[in-house]
Amino acid sequence: MTSTIAYVTDDAAYLATDGGMFADGQTLALKQKAIILAHQDAVAAARGPEMFAGLLAVVLGTVQGEFDDLAAAFPRAVQQAHTAMLAAIAAGTPVPGDSTMVDALLIGLSEREGFIAYAVASYDDDGVPAFTAKPLRSNSALAYASPMDQATIDRLERAGTDVWAPTVNVEKHALALMREQRASTDIVGGFCQLTTVIRSGVFSSILERWPDPVPVVPRLPAPRAAMQFAGAQA
Repeated sequence: MTSTIAYVTDDAAYLATDGGMFADGQTLALKQKAIILAHQDAVAAARGPEMFAGLLAVVLGTVQGEFDDLAAAFPRAVQQAHTAMLAAIAAGTPVPGDSTMVDALLIGLSEREGFIAYAVASYDDDGVPAFTAKPLRSNSALAYASPMDQATIDRLERAGTDVWAPTVNVEKHALALMREQRASTDIVGGFCQLTTVIRSGVFSSILERWPDPVPVVPRLPAPRAAMQFAGAQA
């Protein structure tokens, strides 16, 4: 899986992601997980097998128009990417983990709504049916964070981080949340990347890098190498 943390304010939308790809609890590789669609004032991220993330990026690349067109097409794009992954698995491509449970986020600047974020999942999400867009609205700056359970929230609060504060320094807040995610799970690693959508464009930076060892991958024929990385968890 991946760490995904989203913020929405009147002036911007933010998406923080980690950079680790994992298989069997080990770091397989490092990569940028933010799917940057600067021409549509948007950024997306996928949680699930790496194959799903790659397929979603391809499908989103076929959507024409502005952010609102992309947002309207997002649920269907998630479903198409998921269906294509399941078809590949049925054809024999090895993909570890639960391939039925995937989700994706989209943040950006809507002409109608202003800065906004959406989540789409392959499962019922708090009463929202599978493959249906769920607007991420909150009275706090933080709109979404996963993985994030109550125990993690309690630890952050005890350490002085107000998780649900109405206004925050996004860089410091996102880094505090991701550090705690990293400390409490083995699926967050590599680096913390923050991608920001503002009215003048899309910008991305690395907030912190972590010394996660990446094994030397032996030279493999291209199809075998592709299958190995397709099975990693993003």
